[in-house]
Formats: sequence, C-alpha cells, structure tokens
Amino acid sequence: PPKYHHEMALKIIDAGKHILCEKPLANSVIEAENMFNAVKDKPIVNAMNFPLNYTSAYDKISKMLDSGELGVIMGMEIHGIFPNWPRLWQVNPWIDSKDQGGFTREVFTHFIQLVLHLFGPIEVLSSFPRYVDDEHSEISLIATGRVDGQYPILFNGLSGVGHQEDIKLKIYGTLGTVELVNWRDLYMTDSSKRTQIALEDLDASLRLIDALYVKIVGGTSKVVDFESGLETVEVVERLLK
Repeated sequence: PPKYHHEMALKIIDAGKHILCEKPLANSVIEAENMFNAVKDKPIVNAMNFPLNYTSAYDKISKMLDSGELGVIMGMEIHGIFPNWPRLWQVNPWIDSKDQGGFTREVFTHFIQLVLHLFGPIEVLSSFPRYVDDEHSEISLIATGRVDGQYPILFNGLSGVGHQEDIKLKIYGTLGTVELVNWRDLYMTDSSKRTQIALEDLDASLRLIDALYVKIVGGTSKVVDFESGLETVEVVERLLK
C-alpha cells in the first residue's frame, strides 16, 4: 500500500541499497519530496515501477513523435471508464480509500508519467473530482491542464457505470492521432480511417529489470527515477484536490 512506501524506502536508502519502488512514489507530495531528497545525492540507483515505458507501444509512440508523423501536436487526453472500482480482481483494504486509492492514483498515474516524460511539465488548470463520502476514492474526475506550457490536456474518468472497462491515452496531431488503448493496443487515426498498429510482443517487466540491472552495474539505461515519481505525485495530488 502507498502509505508504507515512505517509511520502507527511507530505511532502504539509509542502508545504502538500490531501490525499485511501486507507484505512486508516496502517499503525499511531502513524503515523495522526502524520498527524492534522501536519495538524490547518494550513489544509489532509484527506480519506479512504470512498465509502460518499457513496452513496444511506448517505443512506437516515441518514434512517431520524433519523426513528426503526427504533425503538430494539438493536445492529449487521458480517459478511463471502470464498471467497477475496485476492479473485481484487485479488491483489497486500501484500493478504494480516499487517502490511498482510486483510479486516478492507480491507473491515471501511469499515463501522467508517460506524458511528463514525452512532453514535459503538466500544469493542472481545473479539476473536479467527485466523492460519495470522506472515506472512499473518487467516483469521477473531469480536469483540464496544460502540458509544457502549450498543449491542452483533458482528464476524464468514471467508475461504477454500465460500460466495459475503457482506458486510453490519446495524442492528437494535425496529421494524425495515436491512441494507446487498454495498456497494449495502439491505433493510428487520420481524417479517413483508424488502423491498429502491429507491435512486437515484449515483456515490459523483464525489460524494466534489465534496465535496472544495467544501471546498477554502471551502464547506461532508461530508468524512471524518484524525480519522475515525485513529478507524477505532484500532478496526481493536484487533480484530486
């Protein structure tokens, strides 16, 4: 559970051990700042479990952005519809709690981190989370923001509705729109058609561990660190206020 990350991580850092932390980095911005400050000047590899960064879908999106295939970026959207929250396979004591759980922390966090990595800082301009009481997590979220000072972003989430689970990150460009659907399916849409993009079947978790190992032995690899984890927590907590 997120509320234990801070205490456990500080003990590991004090012991001089390398660390891989589950997302979100911590249960609050203050705790996340403490964790980042504790590790930033130490020779310790610090990493976050953000497996989307190690998928072939991420590789393809990154190449499309670098090549200009989408044209001028016009905006993006993070979208999540959940018929049940908690999801039936993930029922536990904290996943639906207001202070630790909810789909924004548990699911949107992954896509927020991806947007931060690909485009830059996210400024939350308006946010309207809806709660049924003071104990349970949000049942809906509508929010707007600005990415890297220029791109509009929309956050749209609903739970407890008669709809199949539907999770998307959409990046809109003047020449086309790329859409990551339900974690692993990638689509390209232009003004006339929507096409699924064939992707290599890669083990993202194994690629993450490989990258972490390379970093530990002194090599160069892509590791999502605590600084990125802190930036993500800052956005998530602003969305939920």
